Amino acid sequence: MNNALAFIEHAPFVSINKIWFTTTEYLLAYVIIISLFYFLHDKKNWLLKLSMACLMSLCISISVKRYNSINAIQLLF
Repeated sequence: MNNALAFIEHAPFVSINKIWFTTTEYLLAYVIIISLFYFLHDKKNWLLKLSMACLMSLCISISVKRYNSINAIQLLF
């Protein structure tokens, strides 16, 4: 098991850096996870639609934050 974890740890492109969630984004992520689990249990289409809508909202929110940070002119110490 340790060898498998070490292999995964050193594989390229397995880490995600510099993504900071706001409270709203955490809530969206929780809704996505919970609705997908309930969808797997109940097979109701509205749960899948809810999770996809929240996923779209989360992606848009992260993209807007990244766009604003790239275009911001500021000096950090």
